[in-house]
Amino acid sequence: MQAVNFAHVVDGCTGPDAIAERWRSHFECLYNSVSDRCSELLFNERISANMMYQCYKTIISVFNIISACREQKLRKATGPYDMAMEAIL
Repeated sequence: MQAVNFAHVVDGCTGPDAIAERWRSHFECLYNSVSDRCSELLFNERISANMMYQCYKTIISVFNIISACREQKLRKATGPYDMAMEAIL
């Protein structure tokens, strides 16, 4: 058996588009499982104001995400959703 870098089947979905859609819906359900209208309105206010809040500006760039990914620990036990950090990276 040959090892590969990428999964070809995720939850029965095959192909890059179907797998990407599966992950999108997974995280949409995961992060939107609790409705908090007050926080949602506050978040949308801050986004519409170009993320300005008080005296500082928050900018999240691709480089910030890359940096955060590099700091993640690998080969650790999976969390409650049985997802290893390697799968996210």
